[in-house]
Amino acid sequence: MATDEEVRAARDAKLDELHARLADAVEFLVSGDDWRHALEFAARFRSRSFGNTLLIFAQHLDAYEKGRVPDPEPSYVAGYKQWQSLGRQVAKGQPGYMIFAPVTGRFASSTPQDAESWRRLGRFEKPKSGEAVRSRMIAAKPAYVWDASQTTGDPIPERPVPRLLEGEAPVRLWEGLAALIEADGYRVLRVEHEDMIRGANGLTDFQARTVAVRTNMDPAAQVKTLAHELAHVRLHGPDNPDWAKHRGIGEVEAESVALMIGAAHGMDTSSYSVSYVSGWAGTVKDKEPVMGAAEVFASVAGLPLPQAAARFAAAGVPVFPCVPGGKRPRVEHGFHEATTDARQVAAWWRRWPAANIGVPTGPVSGVEVVDVDRKASGTGFGAFARAREAGLVGGWLAVVRTPSGGAHVYFPSDPDRPQASWQAAKAHIDFRGEGGYVIVPPSVVATGDLRAGYVLAGGVDQSIRAVDAKTLRDFLDPRPAPQVMWARGVTRDGDAERLAAWVALRGEGERNRGLFWAACRLAEAGVDPAVTLDALGPAAEHAGLPLREVVVTIRSAYRAAVAAPSTGGAGGQAEAPRRGPRVESQVLS
Repeated sequence: MATDEEVRAARDAKLDELHARLADAVEFLVSGDDWRHALEFAARFRSRSFGNTLLIFAQHLDAYEKGRVPDPEPSYVAGYKQWQSLGRQVAKGQPGYMIFAPVTGRFASSTPQDAESWRRLGRFEKPKSGEAVRSRMIAAKPAYVWDASQTTGDPIPERPVPRLLEGEAPVRLWEGLAALIEADGYRVLRVEHEDMIRGANGLTDFQARTVAVRTNMDPAAQVKTLAHELAHVRLHGPDNPDWAKHRGIGEVEAESVALMIGAAHGMDTSSYSVSYVSGWAGTVKDKEPVMGAAEVFASVAGLPLPQAAARFAAAGVPVFPCVPGGKRPRVEHGFHEATTDARQVAAWWRRWPAANIGVPTGPVSGVEVVDVDRKASGTGFGAFARAREAGLVGGWLAVVRTPSGGAHVYFPSDPDRPQASWQAAKAHIDFRGEGGYVIVPPSVVATGDLRAGYVLAGGVDQSIRAVDAKTLRDFLDPRPAPQVMWARGVTRDGDAERLAAWVALRGEGERNRGLFWAACRLAEAGVDPAVTLDALGPAAEHAGLPLREVVVTIRSAYRAAVAAPSTGGAGGQAEAPRRGPRVESQVLS
């Protein structure tokens, strides 16, 4: 059984892999046109962090080289549900691009003006009377997006792209940039030639608080230079001395900002001096400053349990205490009490310093775990090897050796497609997803006089990808297909579409029952649960049901359909119920 500690370790491994990918992307892109193309792409997606745009850019290029997408550069990217809301569906077999998604926490304070007064609220904690509440990012977790070329469906409207003549500057862009500089207390000066500013195109004087740009360049070059100097004003003033430790860092940042501003306003960035960026970047020994907000999650190996728990919480991974030397939760509500609140975590481990560390699995932590058992009655390694040979498991984030000699194999969790935990007892393999938890390193389990810990045994396996839990379970624990006849005049595709349209029109008070009834009909017809979720999920969400409630309702319908198969009379015609989802026969017996 996967432990909370393993889940957290898997998530850390996934984030470390993301950071490694980002570092590789930066190393690859800090050169000539590759860097310029990445900046232009980032300018089109200004709502995403620059680190995420680099991750998308690099993963899309890899997909292009493998023949999965037709173009080497991404166009539009969105999450799974976002594409569905736009009338498009991710094509079968297209893996998503993994990016960092923010993990937010709620903070409360009775004196908001005092920065030290804000305290983190627990998962179910309510603020006190009179307290102000704010949310802010506390960490990152893995998430997935897909490019438009990986989807099919309704056409995507083309965004108009302004085309400027060579040397031309966008209307009022100079005025806008100058206003931003002046708002920070600097004067903008135009000088006749470079000799007046030490031979440069532009110069920011922090002591005199002036920004000068030479005018013997074309208007586009002047605007680009002003954007470069704006970046120096905002990023590299006397209040931010770190950049001065290496001038190359400041120049890479400033010129990159200038390129992105130009690209965002339709300027021809091909004439920009990209060699200026790559030249300075080549002098920066550590590429970390170029990567911006990318985070490095430190290992907890060798740390005492209280420090390890605090490290997990600080990284944004929710934890909860389990009994010392065991796997049972030490707190009343188990993994439901998992939190990243530093005060709560510290209080728990002050009270129980030897408590093992538990982490919930599924979307809450960003990881799912395949638990390969090793017991006296047998092991699951053979079944796991067969599943890997069949292409069902691979691309894991990390492998942790368990105290019994088994393994916890960590995979990414898709937040838009939660998967429930299950056990395949005959195969000696369990799956830990939504509603489960694992124990993570450096926790220790005691059996009799023996004590053994959870230890990282392996890293990332090739390209990271999620596990299809249902397909894996069917492979490990095959079950005979139900003998079901179709209702008169009903086909799989037609029935699903008709039921989805009916579900979408259900009002408050009818939504759950309507979704349950429709899911029962598809379950009785032998439709795969994943197909049912894809067909009915968007319709139910349109009717006002949250995704989690949709998933739970469909699961309940399938359990009910399996537990009580229909035995209706001949000629039963599948039609929408007038009152509610009575689970009765709508198929021929």
